[in-house]
Amino acid sequence: MHGKGSRNLEAPHAERTRVIARFWSVVVHRSDVDIFLEYVENTVIPIYEAADGLVRVEVLRRSMVSYEEVLTVSFWRSEQNLRRLAISEPATDNIKEKYGAIRLEPRTYEIAFPRDGQRPGDED
Repeated sequence: MHGKGSRNLEAPHAERTRVIARFWSVVVHRSDVDIFLEYVENTVIPIYEAADGLVRVEVLRRSMVSYEEVLTVSFWRSEQNLRRLAISEPATDNIKEKYGAIRLEPRTYEIAFPRDGQRPGDED
């Protein structure tokens, strides 16, 4: 069943490309966001880029009153690749003390889309 505004993501008879998406969100006071983004760019992103199975990584930013959310979105070929990243990832437990940041637990999702480039729900 699909609610209003949702789409059936199952394209009949189409091969599917599957990736694992990981969302890592950190909320930082606006006065500390530039130094935190420098940390992400110089420490976190190089670790992602050196890991096997990375498809793409993006860093997004959203303002929230006097805070900013920094969202790192990465796409992986498999959960196994992502598990290996978690082993080599720098410890982020100290970012609260170092940057005054609130770290949210990373979330992962499997994303599937047709390999032929046709969007789910499009008619031939």
